[in-house]
Amino acid sequence: MKLECGELGRRFGAKWALQGVSLSVETSRFAVLGPNGSGKTTLLSILVGLRRPTTGWLRVNGFEPYRDRARASRELCLRLKNQG
Repeated sequence: MKLECGELGRRFGAKWALQGVSLSVETSRFAVLGPNGSGKTTLLSILVGLRRPTTGWLRVNGFEPYRDRARASRELCLRLKNQG
C-alpha cells in the first residue's frame, strides 16, 4: 500500500483535530501512535474514507478514499487494537 498526504488537516468547529500532516509511506502495514487527542482516529477515519479533510489531500494507492468509499472498502483493512 502506498499512502501519501500533504498538509492534511481536519477541523471540527473551531478546534483542529489534525493539522499540517504530510507523509509518504509504502508498506503493507503501519501503526499510528501518539497521545490522546493527537488526531490518530481522525487520520484513520480520513484514510478509510469516513471523513473528508478540511485542508490538504490524501491518496492511498493513487486514489482519494473519501471520494471513492467503495474502493476504499475493497482495498483497505483497518484493525484497531486497544491496549487498555
